[in-house]
Amino acid sequence: MAMDNALLHAAAQRAIGARDATLALVSHDLRNPLGVILMRTAVMLQQRSAGTDRRAEGRKSLDSIHRSAQRMGR
Repeated sequence: MAMDNALLHAAAQRAIGARDATLALVSHDLRNPLGVILMRTAVMLQQRSAGTDRRAEGRKSLDSIHRSAQRMGR
């Protein structure tokens, strides 16, 4: 019984390691495009507030995208 428990524990530890590795990979893969989204929307929002384009609907959409990307980042 002790041997079975040791084998089960080892298998559980491998599964936890695989889960952690997968989560790390997914987190990394999401951060790269998220950074691009945040940077580009920030630039667009600055350009719009500087007077290059004052359409309220576009501003609302950009604000929504930017907020969503920030939430994803957190």
